[in-house]
Amino acid sequence: KSLLEESLKRRRGIDVSLCYQCGKCTNGCPLSLHMEVPPHKVIRMIQMGMEKVLDVNSPWFCASCLTCSVRCPNGIEVAKVMDFLREIAMEKGAGEKEGVLFHKLFLENVKKRGRLSEISFMGRFVMGAGRLAKDAKWAFKSFLKGKLNLFPSKVKDTSHVRKLFLRCKV
Repeated sequence: KSLLEESLKRRRGIDVSLCYQCGKCTNGCPLSLHMEVPPHKVIRMIQMGMEKVLDVNSPWFCASCLTCSVRCPNGIEVAKVMDFLREIAMEKGAGEKEGVLFHKLFLENVKKRGRLSEISFMGRFVMGAGRLAKDAKWAFKSFLKGKLNLFPSKVKDTSHVRKLFLRCKV
Protein backbone atom coordinates (compact mmCIF):
# COMPACT_ATOMS: atom_id res chain seq x y z
CA LYS A 1 0.00 0.00 0.00
CA SER A 2 1.12 3.55 -0.70
CA LEU A 3 1.70 6.10 2.07
CA LEU A 4 -1.25 8.14 0.84
CA GLU A 5 -3.46 5.04 0.85
CA GLU A 6 -2.35 4.11 4.38
CA SER A 7 -2.92 7.65 5.61
CA LEU A 8 -6.42 7.66 4.09
CA LYS A 9 -7.21 4.35 5.79
CA ARG A 10 -5.82 5.52 9.15
CA ARG A 11 -7.34 9.02 9.16
CA ARG A 12 -10.68 8.38 7.47
CA GLY A 13 -11.17 4.61 7.63
CA ILE A 14 -11.50 4.39 3.84
CA ASP A 15 -9.92 1.44 2.05
CA VAL A 16 -9.39 2.37 -1.60
CA SER A 17 -7.77 -1.00 -2.30
CA LEU A 18 -11.36 -2.25 -2.70
CA CYS A 19 -11.72 -0.21 -5.90
CA TYR A 20 -11.61 -2.32 -9.06
CA GLN A 21 -12.03 0.64 -11.44
CA CYS A 22 -15.61 0.06 -12.57
CA GLY A 23 -15.98 3.81 -13.26
CA LYS A 24 -19.45 4.18 -11.70
CA CYS A 25 -18.20 7.08 -9.56
CA THR A 26 -16.99 8.95 -12.63
CA ASN A 27 -20.13 8.18 -14.64
CA GLY A 28 -22.33 9.61 -11.89
CA CYS A 29 -20.22 12.68 -11.17
CA PRO A 30 -21.81 15.86 -12.55
CA LEU A 31 -18.45 17.65 -12.55
CA SER A 32 -16.12 14.94 -13.87
CA LEU A 33 -15.98 16.62 -17.29
CA HIS A 34 -14.24 19.60 -15.66
CA MET A 35 -11.72 17.51 -13.75
CA GLU A 36 -8.19 16.89 -14.99
CA VAL A 37 -8.42 13.35 -13.64
CA PRO A 38 -11.83 11.65 -13.23
CA PRO A 39 -12.74 10.24 -9.79
CA HIS A 40 -12.00 6.57 -10.55
CA LYS A 41 -8.53 7.51 -11.81
CA VAL A 42 -7.94 9.65 -8.70
CA ILE A 43 -8.56 6.50 -6.67
CA ARG A 44 -6.14 4.60 -8.91
CA MET A 45 -3.47 7.29 -8.45
CA ILE A 46 -3.81 6.86 -4.68
CA GLN A 47 -3.52 3.09 -5.04
CA MET A 48 -0.36 3.56 -7.10
CA GLY A 49 1.14 5.99 -4.57
CA MET A 50 1.24 8.86 -7.07
CA GLU A 51 1.73 12.01 -4.96
CA LYS A 52 0.96 14.17 -8.00
CA VAL A 53 -2.71 13.41 -7.27
CA LEU A 54 -2.39 16.32 -4.81
CA ASP A 55 -1.68 18.71 -7.68
CA VAL A 56 -4.64 17.95 -9.95
CA ASN A 57 -7.78 20.06 -9.89
CA SER A 58 -10.17 17.14 -9.36
CA PRO A 59 -10.59 17.36 -5.56
CA TRP A 60 -11.25 21.08 -5.87
CA PHE A 61 -14.03 20.54 -8.41
CA CYS A 62 -15.77 17.94 -6.25
CA ALA A 63 -19.11 19.30 -5.04
CA SER A 64 -19.43 16.58 -2.36
CA CYS A 65 -22.85 15.69 -3.78
CA LEU A 66 -22.17 12.04 -2.78
CA THR A 67 -23.39 10.60 -6.10
CA CYS A 68 -20.04 8.84 -6.51
CA SER A 69 -20.17 7.38 -3.02
CA VAL A 70 -23.74 6.12 -3.45
CA ARG A 71 -22.92 4.47 -6.79
CA CYS A 72 -19.77 2.66 -5.61
CA PRO A 73 -20.49 -1.09 -5.47
CA ASN A 74 -17.78 -1.49 -2.81
CA GLY A 75 -18.95 1.33 -0.55
CA ILE A 76 -15.91 3.56 -1.08
CA GLU A 77 -16.82 7.06 0.01
CA VAL A 78 -15.23 8.84 -2.94
CA ALA A 79 -16.47 12.28 -1.85
CA LYS A 80 -14.65 11.81 1.47
CA VAL A 81 -11.54 10.76 -0.44
CA MET A 82 -11.70 14.06 -2.36
CA ASP A 83 -12.12 15.96 0.90
CA PHE A 84 -9.12 14.11 2.33
CA LEU A 85 -7.04 15.06 -0.72
CA ARG A 86 -7.97 18.73 -0.35
CA GLU A 87 -6.96 18.59 3.31
CA ILE A 88 -3.60 16.92 2.58
CA ALA A 89 -2.89 19.30 -0.31
CA MET A 90 -3.49 22.29 1.95
CA GLU A 91 -1.27 20.78 4.69
CA LYS A 92 1.54 20.27 2.18
CA GLY A 93 1.05 23.59 0.40
CA ALA A 94 0.25 21.70 -2.79
CA GLY A 95 -2.83 21.78 -4.92
CA GLU A 96 -4.35 23.85 -7.64
CA LYS A 97 -3.93 27.47 -6.49
CA GLU A 98 -7.38 28.79 -7.38
CA GLY A 99 -8.98 25.70 -5.85
CA VAL A 100 -7.09 26.16 -2.59
CA LEU A 101 -7.98 29.86 -2.48
CA PHE A 102 -11.65 29.14 -3.27
CA HIS A 103 -11.85 26.48 -0.56
CA LYS A 104 -10.10 28.63 2.06
CA LEU A 105 -12.18 31.77 1.38
CA PHE A 106 -15.43 29.79 1.24
CA LEU A 107 -14.82 28.22 4.65
CA GLU A 108 -13.67 31.54 6.18
CA ASN A 109 -16.82 33.25 4.92
CA VAL A 110 -19.17 30.59 6.29
CA LYS A 111 -17.28 30.46 9.59
CA LYS A 112 -17.55 34.23 10.03
CA ARG A 113 -21.14 34.75 8.87
CA GLY A 114 -22.84 31.41 9.47
CA ARG A 115 -23.68 31.11 5.79
CA LEU A 116 -22.18 32.24 2.51
CA SER A 117 -22.24 35.89 1.53
CA GLU A 118 -21.82 35.53 -2.23
CA ILE A 119 -20.78 39.12 -2.93
CA SER A 120 -18.15 39.19 -0.20
CA PHE A 121 -16.85 35.74 -1.05
CA MET A 122 -16.69 36.28 -4.81
CA GLY A 123 -15.12 39.73 -4.40
CA ARG A 124 -12.31 38.31 -2.29
CA PHE A 125 -11.87 35.32 -4.59
CA VAL A 126 -11.75 37.36 -7.80
CA MET A 127 -9.23 39.77 -6.32
CA GLY A 128 -7.11 37.05 -4.71
CA ALA A 129 -7.02 34.94 -7.87
CA GLY A 130 -6.24 37.94 -10.08
CA ARG A 131 -9.39 37.36 -12.10
CA LEU A 132 -10.96 40.82 -11.89
CA ALA A 133 -10.77 41.53 -15.63
CA LYS A 134 -11.99 38.02 -16.45
CA ASP A 135 -14.93 37.90 -14.01
CA ALA A 136 -16.09 41.52 -13.65
CA LYS A 137 -18.57 41.38 -16.53
CA TRP A 138 -20.00 38.08 -15.30
CA ALA A 139 -20.36 39.43 -11.75
CA PHE A 140 -22.12 42.58 -12.93
CA LYS A 141 -24.61 40.57 -15.03
CA SER A 142 -25.25 38.24 -12.09
CA PHE A 143 -25.84 41.22 -9.79
CA LEU A 144 -28.32 42.79 -12.25
CA LYS A 145 -30.23 39.49 -12.42
CA GLY A 146 -30.46 39.40 -8.62
CA LYS A 147 -28.08 36.44 -8.31
CA LEU A 148 -25.62 38.29 -6.05
CA ASN A 149 -27.09 40.02 -3.01
CA LEU A 150 -25.29 43.04 -1.60
CA PHE A 151 -26.37 42.14 1.91
CA PRO A 152 -26.38 38.51 3.00
CA SER A 153 -29.27 37.13 4.98
CA LYS A 154 -28.61 37.19 8.70
CA VAL A 155 -27.97 34.23 10.93
CA LYS A 156 -29.22 34.85 14.46
CA ASP A 157 -26.61 32.80 16.27
CA THR A 158 -23.36 31.89 14.51
CA SER A 159 -21.98 30.12 17.59
CA HIS A 160 -23.33 26.76 16.35
CA VAL A 161 -21.40 27.15 13.11
CA ARG A 162 -18.24 28.17 14.94
CA LYS A 163 -18.53 25.09 17.17
CA LEU A 164 -18.67 22.91 14.04
CA PHE A 165 -15.51 24.53 12.74
CA LEU A 166 -13.75 24.00 16.06
CA ARG A 167 -14.79 20.36 16.17
CA CYS A 168 -13.56 19.83 12.59
CA LYS A 169 -10.39 21.86 13.20
CA VAL A 170 -11.02 24.09 10.18
